[in-house]
Amino acid sequence: MGITIQKVIIHELVKEQHKPFEKAVIKSNVLPADNAVVLQLLEGVTGLYGRRNNSAHYGTFLDGAKAGYFPPAFKSYFEQPKPSDESFITLSHTAMDELERAALGAPAASGGYILAADYESDQGRFFLIAMLKKKAGIKLSEQLVPETVQELDLNSLHQAARINFERFSQYVTAKQEEKSEINYLSFVSPSTNKSTAGYFIKALGCSKGTASAKATDLVITESSAFFKAKPELAKQRIKFKQDLTSYLAECAQTGQSATLSKVETLARKYFPEDDHQKADEWAEELYARLNGEKNAVPNEFPVSSTVLKKHTFIKYKADKWDINFEVNALGITPDAEIQYDKQGAKLTIRHLPAEMREKIEEALRDLKVES
Repeated sequence: MGITIQKVIIHELVKEQHKPFEKAVIKSNVLPADNAVVLQLLEGVTGLYGRRNNSAHYGTFLDGAKAGYFPPAFKSYFEQPKPSDESFITLSHTAMDELERAALGAPAASGGYILAADYESDQGRFFLIAMLKKKAGIKLSEQLVPETVQELDLNSLHQAARINFERFSQYVTAKQEEKSEINYLSFVSPSTNKSTAGYFIKALGCSKGTASAKATDLVITESSAFFKAKPELAKQRIKFKQDLTSYLAECAQTGQSATLSKVETLARKYFPEDDHQKADEWAEELYARLNGEKNAVPNEFPVSSTVLKKHTFIKYKADKWDINFEVNALGITPDAEIQYDKQGAKLTIRHLPAEMREKIEEALRDLKVES
């Protein structure tokens, strides 16, 4: 479907690093939504989201007064069935007011062009705020004389925040216990918690989420699906999944957050060693699959031990027995610790510990059954 622009506007925050804040250039007219260059600009910005060099944090707005004025302003905009241009412009002005206020208290921060857009893509409807920087370029004059020009840098996102309308709606109507697993906004920043860049995220009231269960489930299922979809990697899927779940288990045990950069490192062990270009392409593809808007796995997240056990253990309770074992112990060959026979619909458990054998044999004697 591509991108359909509803409304878009560009402002400018004028500030040089380590110098006092100068001014904000605030515009009061939306740009033409059908302008090809405007569309190209927005497609360029959104295309960078969720890539390795522009990985996204996922979360929600802060609560209460510490969130500032932007979150309630967005909620008011969201509640309008068909927001007017004036409503959109007002929301973008609120964002600029907050950014200006935050920049005053961040001497090391620098300004840039602020793009605000309400748009739709094949992934839904979004509200985006992104900071774009200038970069020097060279063009040739009519006399073929090189001249310097200033153009927007679309190779990387300096800072950005994006709100998913559908997930925001889910969050608003969700029960309190369900809200922790819903992340409706994402934000990109090279130094999210540092004053040089963090002022942008702070100004908009963004907060990292704690969707531990969903992130843990998706990083396992989607990484495994990625391996399965590649003929060259399919046979390595089980080994990779074992590496991944071992890493996640270690994170859960130590209380450390799992990171997508580590997941990429584990995956690269199985990528072609003699084809660095393909390895880089696959790493980019895997990262975008996990960190992109569809799956929205944060670039770091706490591991859910409960969800991890569902992926690493098979557990079942019948009327007269129950069983619980690690998936890694399962196999279909005679050398497997727990062998599954599909045709006979039975499990064979090998290498029973002596203590367990004694208990079984004692129970059989009590039942007067010969062993």
